[in-house]
Amino acid sequence: MFGKTQNDKAEILRQKNNDLVEENLRIIDSTISTAYRLNDKVVLSEAYIEKGNYFLEQRNYNNALKNFTISKQLSTEIKDDFTFYSSLVGIAKTKESLHETNESITLYETSLPYFEKHKEQPKSFSIYLSILGKLSYLYSKTNHLNKSDYYNKVELSENII
Repeated sequence: MFGKTQNDKAEILRQKNNDLVEENLRIIDSTISTAYRLNDKVVLSEAYIEKGNYFLEQRNYNNALKNFTISKQLSTEIKDDFTFYSSLVGIAKTKESLHETNESITLYETSLPYFEKHKEQPKSFSIYLSILGKLSYLYSKTNHLNKSDYYNKVELSENII
């Protein structure tokens, strides 16, 4: 990249990033295809969460909702609570992005008890803290300041070492 202008360098980096994003989608789709062939609903439900997150990052909210919903259904069939509630969190994030604040709050609050109960596990603890932060933010956004303050205090108390 020596001798290139800043715009040329930025364009090269953008293209590399786009290539990586497309490769990630190919890997997720390949995982889904393989999981279908092997009838592995555990891997399948997790892959659909990843695909939902991919579309959420791309701001393709309809496809994000579709994939999170498929994951939720599969996790119900196999009785995988972690994936089920993770799917609900994905749906909540998507609803938040669509400015469907009340639906988002409801989904976060539905998921919170599960992740609180399992917060000794690092992945669950991370999601738990994220939900607390989201609820604090969304309640402040809807002028429910007492609830916002409550979730903020809980989140802060969880972070004290």
